This record gives sequence, C-alpha cells and structure tokens, in this order.
Amino acid sequence: MKLNRLLVLGCILSQISTQVIAQETIEKRVEKLEAIIKKQDEDIKVLEKKDYFDKLEFHGYFRTGTDGNLRDSNRRVWDSSKNLIGRWGNEYDTYATWSLSRKFTMDNGAWSKVKIELDNWNNFYNPTIGEEANQKINLADLTLQMGDLPIFTGMFKESVIIAGKTGWNNEIADILDYYFQDIDGTGVSIDKIKLNDGYLNLAYISADFEDKINQYYTETLTPIYDLGQVKTSGTIRAFKGMYTQNDISFEMMYANSPDHDSMKYFGVNETEVYKRDAAADGLYTGLYYKPRNFFGLNGWGQHYLQYSNGVLAGSGLGRLNTVGNMLAHKSSQAYQLGLGGGYNIAEKVTLLSAFRATYTEKMDAREYQINPSTKDEWKTGFADTQREIGLTLRPIYTLNNFVDLWLEAGIGNINYKTYNDIENDILIYKVSVGPQLRYSIGYAETTIRAYVTYINEHRKVDYSNSTEKNKRNDLIAGFQMSAWW
Repeated sequence: MKLNRLLVLGCILSQISTQVIAQETIEKRVEKLEAIIKKQDEDIKVLEKKDYFDKLEFHGYFRTGTDGNLRDSNRRVWDSSKNLIGRWGNEYDTYATWSLSRKFTMDNGAWSKVKIELDNWNNFYNPTIGEEANQKINLADLTLQMGDLPIFTGMFKESVIIAGKTGWNNEIADILDYYFQDIDGTGVSIDKIKLNDGYLNLAYISADFEDKINQYYTETLTPIYDLGQVKTSGTIRAFKGMYTQNDISFEMMYANSPDHDSMKYFGVNETEVYKRDAAADGLYTGLYYKPRNFFGLNGWGQHYLQYSNGVLAGSGLGRLNTVGNMLAHKSSQAYQLGLGGGYNIAEKVTLLSAFRATYTEKMDAREYQINPSTKDEWKTGFADTQREIGLTLRPIYTLNNFVDLWLEAGIGNINYKTYNDIENDILIYKVSVGPQLRYSIGYAETTIRAYVTYINEHRKVDYSNSTEKNKRNDLIAGFQMSAWW
C-alpha cells in the first residue's frame, strides 16, 4: 500500500517538474522571439531613415541662333562649314537634349544607375536635308550602369558594367562642334578594368543605319532592274577596346556589316543605277592625347590621330551609323590629325584653337554608273579622294563675371577628286566678332552672344579641258544662345 502511494506521489512530482521545465522553455523562447522582433523593428527604423536612392539628376543642353544674312536672305547654309572654320557667328541650327538619371547604392557599396536621354535636331537652314528628318525626338541614351559589385575582385574591382543605347566614349572638339569619335549604338561594355597603371574598356555595339540610307536616297533599297541586287541588312556591328593611362588613350575597333557588300547595284530611278563595290568590314585605330598644358604652356590640350579602312572609313572616320559608313568602298582608307586646346594668355584673356586635317581615298562605293539596258559602265562623279584641312582661333577677353568680348577667325580648304577626274577645290574663311552675356553657377551656364560675321568662299572646278571659278561672300549679323546644366 505504501509502495503504491510512493509511486503515485512520484508520478505527481514528475509531472509537476516537467510542467515547470516546459514553462521555463516557453518563457525563454518568448524572450528570444521578443528580442528578434525588437531587432527587426530597429532595423526597419534604420532602413526607413536611410536613403538608398541618390537625388534624381536632370541635365540638358540646347542651342539656337539666327542666320541674319544682310546680303542674301535666302543663303542660309554657312553653318555646314563650322566643323572646319568654327561655330561662333555661323551656327544657326537648333539642337536640344534632356537627360534624367538616378543612382541607388546598397549597404555593401554596390550601386546601380539608370539613365534616359532624349534629343532633337532641327536644321532648316540647310536645304539639302529634308524637313521631315528634323522633326523627330530621338532616344539618344537608355542605359543601366552597375559598379562596385562584390563579385568584382582584382583587376575588375573598380569595373563598371554599362548596357543599353548610348554614345560609347564619344569625343568632341567643341570649338568646331565636331565629333572626331562618334560611336552611337546599342551594346554592352565593361569599363575601368585595371591594367598596370591604366584602365581598359571593352565594348560590343550594334547600330542600324537604315534610316540614314532612306534619308540620303529618299528611296528604300529594293531590288530593281533584275541585276542581282540584294537588300542590305542596314546593320553594323562593332567590337571596341580602349586603354587609357594618364592623359593618353589608345582605341581599336573592328566592325562588320552583314550582307552589306552583297548589294552590288543600287538604283535611284530608271536612269540612275550605280554599281557598288562596298565594304563589308573595317578597322579603326585612334590615339587621343589630353595634356594638362597647351604645348608646354599654361592651358590644356586636345589632340587626336586616327586611321580607318573599309566600312569604318569613307566619310565615317571615327564614327558608326552614318551615311559615310554605308557608302564606304571596300578599299576605303582615311587618316585624320587634330590639334587644339586652350591657352591662358593673361589673367583675362584665353585663346581657344582647333586644327584638323583629314585625307580619304576611295570614299564612295558607287564608282561606276551603268545603263540597265546595255549594261555599259562609266565612271561616276562621286568622290574618289577627299582632303579637308581647317584652322580656327578664338580669343576671348573676360570683362567681368557676366560679359565677354570675343573674336573667332577660321580658314578651311576642301579638295576632292571624282572618279571621272573632276577636281573641286574650295577655300572658305570667316571672321566673327561680338559680345557675350554669360551667367555661370557651378556646372550650369547660360549664354547669349551677338555677332557680326564676314564669310567668303572661293571655288575652283577643274575639268579635263577647262576650269571654272566662282566665289560668294556674305555679311551676317544676328545672335546665338545656348545653355547647359
């Protein structure tokens, strides 16, 4: 009897002990859960206070001006020469670009940036370009960038990945409004690969110049005359690498255009049929030097030396997605030298300058014109060789923080010889002068400048048995305005 009582008492005590232990375990678990919830609440408060997104950036640029011809109100094409003799006093086209971007950064330092940019160009002052081609608002940039990714180590630690549609390391001589490196297209690149004391950029780019073809010819490339013509793909693909160390950059690019050379004939209408010997691929090399001096003097420099052949030559030297690429002869070769920069002559006087010399051979693929009925061939009047050389000087005197006095003088020569041995030689020069009202704050600047320009052009045409000479000159007055931020 006593034994049974002891067993019952033992069971009761065991149950009570188990319940106490279970109660203690539950309380500890509750405490742990409460601690976790408290930590999560603290983290959420930190996240709510932390701004992972940088501010939205809005940048832009626009310009416009009046032609103001005093001698001939219908002559409005002088701006086409600005890439040789300078842009102030003879630039009348309207151009605008708007850019929005935003960057966000993680706790580990990795960041991503999205960007979109629109632009619009109107050049009603040049009658050779149809007005319908000037009305579009174009998507100039749509890119995603990523940097400081944890997976990047070693030579890739500082690397940035860029993907989308953009201009790939484009370079401009601003005084001429001339892009000597103009690689636009859709692609992907990895930039800032550390290599010795410099950085390597690698990119793949694809561009479509079909719109350029249609604009240039006003008709699409469709088979006609049953001459074995095949429609070109209109696509050009490029592989590009650039290495930069200190002030020097070296760039190489290979490009090919699938099926572009298979279109052996091109017809505009029933009387104009051209036999093409077009390039299918090409190579480009460029050496760029931006010293922190002006030929050893106080200032800065911008110099470039370039060579290209095939589809990257013609008048498309240093460029992609241009009429020059589409027209290039398979034997095209092009060379270009550019020198320039700025020199601080005195405290209030700065001299800007730009020199450019270009030589191209076998510029146009349409070497022969043919009769579709008889199949007879003869040489065309399109450019075989072309030489361009120009020098622009722009001294600026700063009166105060708001007013400048400036003068711009430029001289240029264009010489081209056609396949049918007609040589054209054009000498053009100008002098512009005026005041400029300028307001700057940080990166942003707005300007309005008035000008008076004298411009003169001499043209000589040598035929096989005669020479023709003519000249024209003009006095222009007007204004230009620009802003960027």
